[in-house]
Amino acid sequence: MFSSGTFAWAVGFAPSLVNHVLLGHVLLWVVVALLVARVRSDRRRLEAQREEAQRALARAEDSERRFRLLAEDAPDVVYRYRLDPPGLEYVSPATTKVLGITPEEHYADPGLLRRIVLPEDLPRMEAALRAPCEAPLTLRWRRRDGAVICAEHRNVLIRDERGVPIAVEGIARDVTERVRVEAERERLVSEREDLLRAVSHDFRTPLQAVLLRAEALARNPGDPEKTTRTARAIVESARRMTAALQDVLHLARLTPDGLKPQPEPIPLAPFVQDLAQRVFADQGGARLAISLEPDAAVRADPAHLERILTNLIGNALKYSDAPSPVRIASEAAGAERIVVVADEGPGIPAEDLPRLFERYFRGTRPSRRQGTGLGLYVTRILTEAQGGAVTVESAPGHGAVFRVRLPAA
Repeated sequence: MFSSGTFAWAVGFAPSLVNHVLLGHVLLWVVVALLVARVRSDRRRLEAQREEAQRALARAEDSERRFRLLAEDAPDVVYRYRLDPPGLEYVSPATTKVLGITPEEHYADPGLLRRIVLPEDLPRMEAALRAPCEAPLTLRWRRRDGAVICAEHRNVLIRDERGVPIAVEGIARDVTERVRVEAERERLVSEREDLLRAVSHDFRTPLQAVLLRAEALARNPGDPEKTTRTARAIVESARRMTAALQDVLHLARLTPDGLKPQPEPIPLAPFVQDLAQRVFADQGGARLAISLEPDAAVRADPAHLERILTNLIGNALKYSDAPSPVRIASEAAGAERIVVVADEGPGIPAEDLPRLFERYFRGTRPSRRQGTGLGLYVTRILTEAQGGAVTVESAPGHGAVFRVRLPAA
């Protein structure tokens, strides 16, 4: 039995204990409820995140499918180059058409790119992989068939979440034709400038001579002998200007529309005799030794043949000294006839022979007798237009022999 005091305390404490127990249960249920609500909220949030991730994944997969559809149908080469270890992670099928090499071959051989880029361009390619820039980069590649192409690359550096470079993504376009056109345009501009310089020189020199002699003639009009010499010098200067002008005019006509031969049978003997009398009578024509068979004939455009022979005979007379002869003959060659023009001049340097019939080529050795560099080019083009060919044989100190091969008539 408790004492009365102890009993009273126990009776007084019991309700308080019960209240504390009940309060503990209530708090426990509150905590449990909060935890359950938190768990449910987290589950809903996780489900929403999972659904969003699934949607993002679906969008990414759809984007990748569309990207691959575009990349695999595009004429340009799309690629992703992994930096470590180096190699292509992706390259579009266009590489097969552009380089003749399949994507699978690229994947199987990480060093293939470095072997097919031209050695001169390899340092620029490696620099572009280390530090891509926004400016396009043009590199030359060797196809499987050995042909060299030019490709314009546009690259972007890809970094991971820490900012570390991991790959280079880019697109390459075959610009071989564009590069060729640009090079051709630059060549034509350079040739035009060369032509202008050559024609200016060829016109300026004889024009100055005409002016000086005309002034001398005006100062001394009463000396018949001097007047005759001056008049001949003026005529010679005018002929030089006319020849240069003829070269330029023929060059302008050497187009698919301007060059339309009208071939007809031409007996060589009377044709060459008439040409010698009309064109070369006062230009060393007495040195011409013409030896042509009466029945020798070719099929060609008369105007074109006249220009061909005028160029060759004029050069032979210009580059050889009197009284050495310039021989004109012909040779039979099956269904063709060969017209031969030979001189006894100083000959042509061996290094000039391969380029002698190129446009604007004026020889590697300076000469006071150089022209526009168009005469022999025009001769070659006109000869080929008749279905023929022109060749030359020469050695320094032994003159030159030109042969024009034309269809026989």
